[in-house]
Amino acid sequence: MQALTTLVGHYDWLWPLCEIIHFMGLILLVGTVGLIDLRVLGIARQLPLVFLYRLVPWAIFGFILCLLTGLVFILGDPFKTPMDTLTKLTFQIKMLFVAVGLINALIFEYYSDFRQLSQVEGFNDEAPKKIKIIAGTSLFVWLSVVYLGRMLPYGDSFYFIFYW
Repeated sequence: MQALTTLVGHYDWLWPLCEIIHFMGLILLVGTVGLIDLRVLGIARQLPLVFLYRLVPWAIFGFILCLLTGLVFILGDPFKTPMDTLTKLTFQIKMLFVAVGLINALIFEYYSDFRQLSQVEGFNDEAPKKIKIIAGTSLFVWLSVVYLGRMLPYGDSFYFIFYW
């Protein structure tokens, strides 16, 4: 841990590089998941799910990029200890949303009818309500993860949106 902090503190370019990689991971993850969720919710029905389903490995790759760079942000910050981040309410809620998003993705993949629907080449019908609820939850959860991640540098002021 100390070595990572020293490394990040010594090379000024390392932190911004991790930020870029983190954002690329977010684009892959949220972009892919969001596209599939919106399709299931009924937007762009002319796109067969079988083609969108092929993008899932890119979403997994994006999640792995975010996980690795997120660890650098927690363990390698030369100005804060890991406990400074881990004790922030914003971070804890973000991690809760990440966990809900992962559980939701597993439900979407293994416990719903999505896998069968995604294999049908010309699926153009309305998705079942159960799958739409899972897709809507997924969209909300991953956008919340992005929002809360963006609010992390500002401390626990993530809730300011509720005062508008």
